[in-house]
Amino acid sequence: MIKIKINGKIYQAEKGETVLDVCRKNGIRIPTLCHFEGLPKEQVCRLCLVETNKHSRLRTSCGLKVEDGLEIKTESENVQKARRINLELLWADHAGRCSTCYKNRNCELQNLAEEEKLENFHFVPRRDEITQKEELELVRDNLSREVVDKKNPCIEKKGSLCVECRRCINVCPTQEFGFNFRSGQVKVETPFGKSLDCIFCGKCVEVCPVASLIPKNDFKKIKETLDDGKKMAVAVIDPEILENLEKYFGEEMSQAEFLGLLRQLGFEKIFSLELAESEFNQKTQEFIKNSNEQYLFSGANLSFNFYIEKYFPKLRANLVQIDLPEIIMSRWVKRDYARQEKINPEDIKLFFLTKQLAKKTLEGEKGVDFVLTLPEVERLAKYCKIDKETSKADFNRFVLKNKFIEKIEKPEAIKVSGIKNIQKSLSNMKTRKAEEGFYEFGF
Repeated sequence: MIKIKINGKIYQAEKGETVLDVCRKNGIRIPTLCHFEGLPKEQVCRLCLVETNKHSRLRTSCGLKVEDGLEIKTESENVQKARRINLELLWADHAGRCSTCYKNRNCELQNLAEEEKLENFHFVPRRDEITQKEELELVRDNLSREVVDKKNPCIEKKGSLCVECRRCINVCPTQEFGFNFRSGQVKVETPFGKSLDCIFCGKCVEVCPVASLIPKNDFKKIKETLDDGKKMAVAVIDPEILENLEKYFGEEMSQAEFLGLLRQLGFEKIFSLELAESEFNQKTQEFIKNSNEQYLFSGANLSFNFYIEKYFPKLRANLVQIDLPEIIMSRWVKRDYARQEKINPEDIKLFFLTKQLAKKTLEGEKGVDFVLTLPEVERLAKYCKIDKETSKADFNRFVLKNKFIEKIEKPEAIKVSGIKNIQKSLSNMKTRKAEEGFYEFGF
């Protein structure tokens, strides 16, 4: 056990821990932007600076290992001044753009700027302080970094908002991101700035602290659809997202309140994806029973399907080839339910609420009109100016499940998670060294 002093108080630390680890563990505030739990500590944002008794210069707390006799000051005058300068440099490209930004009120950089009360932007030139030539050069520089990827079906990338925290580089299981150009022109990008062609697992979107990487959507079109009195907006909820409401809406968001929020947004009917999962499980079991393959993979995780197509094409025959639950559900709603309620199927607009960003690739396919992740629902509520505090509805009032459908459980599977374990398993299968059976893979 190691003892260190932070702001005049003694704390115990484990060997190998960083100063940031100890501070987080003991509730001592140190701002960070590039740091994310579980990812490498890049030390690039320079916001977690601290002053020590063993170094002549300020050090990043995320990269400073603890040692006996170490004394730390987290809020000295030098620390506060350096942090503010570094934060203002990052904020300079974002100031004044919040009102139209996707992550407005849910942005790590914006939160830090508000905490530091950044009002005077020393690094943002005033019009009366720069020449026309200098202004033109600034515009050119901004345009060179304004890379908007419109070809990607799931993720929108805005290069000008990137703070180069490197989270996306470190979290991407297929290493789609890296650095283009050199020196002051360096920027985080895909190779040669090409459109993102990946497995759409969404991990980069989850960790991006700003709005450089966001889910691709068209809230204007979605709102017009929800407001169209001639169309019936139907929401289909993946039960898994109900376990993550607190993460995006706060502890006060109950399932009943979430359902009420959907009703306020304009959804007339709400179903559970469980209606299709039983049929999906049954067809999976039948496929396994009739297959002669030594190894079979569940097709429920669409990102894994893309991964197989891209990196292990010779194993495509091992994927269970059946319709996804979303396709089964859209067929039931727009055929059976529409016939039952005497509704024109073309008047039904089907929205799927899911955890898997990759399922956005289903939009426009076989009756799937829109696919929304939970963060998008939260953002849509803001876009539509819905007060989620007053949203509430009784689950039992709406058809979320069909009790007359026989509940068929998933077939037993060998579960493998993490890119390294996935690669190892698939490589072993190519040489027939892996355990025989039915597999479920997850990133």
